[in-house]
Amino acid sequence: MRHSLLVLLMCSILVSTAHAQSLRVGQVNAPGVNCFYNPTCVVVVQDFTDHVLGMATERSNVLRMRTLVAAADAPLAGLYGHQYQVDLRDPGDGVPMCIDRVAIDFRGPIVPFDYTGDGVGQDVYVITRGSMGAIGPAVVQRQDNAILFRFPPPFVCTGETTFFFGFTSSEAPRLGGLPAEVSVMR
Repeated sequence: MRHSLLVLLMCSILVSTAHAQSLRVGQVNAPGVNCFYNPTCVVVVQDFTDHVLGMATERSNVLRMRTLVAAADAPLAGLYGHQYQVDLRDPGDGVPMCIDRVAIDFRGPIVPFDYTGDGVGQDVYVITRGSMGAIGPAVVQRQDNAILFRFPPPFVCTGETTFFFGFTSSEAPRLGGLPAEVSVMR
């Protein structure tokens, strides 16, 4: 309880400060988004997971990070894709919960790209078609080294998973523990 209150307080401070920058979000499909990272539209990903607040189940109740390396002949050549997903499909300890936001610690630049084909660059994309998931972030903001993804009510709750959401950067993925915190509502 103390940990979740600390996380909630940290996220509230991030949102309330005047220096938070709103990021542009575009909706994309899979495998279409893969074509930006490889002209064949097939990508090899590396997945990392971290249990949401330490809830110990092997497959679910996790924050998943997926990394992609763009091919040399791809539109995003020389860059890296960073994708995330909140997966609460396994009820774990049986106590219902919802997550209203995820804060990712990310120090590198976000490279805007026209993921939607509308002529306007987006900072973040949400894969709403062709992949599993039921909800995506409604608001994305950046302050210093934190990227805050906020989900609309009724949030992401037990039994659900988000769409994959992500961005592109020149910063290579950091391996090891997933640098993120979540705000849990019980």
